[in-house]
Amino acid sequence: RILLLEKLGYPLWYPDLDENLPATYREHGVRIGDVGIITEGGQFDFIFNV
Repeated sequence: RILLLEKLGYPLWYPDLDENLPATYREHGVRIGDVGIITEGGQFDFIFNV
């Protein structure tokens, strides 16, 4: 919640995986350092990991 208030990030309350993602990404799920976009539906659209 603090990230959102400070405009430093967006907490993922339900970090469900998109079945269209590559198998290697689905294997590990959302991890610290993942960079992506929050879609209009509230899902995390993975781009890369720092």
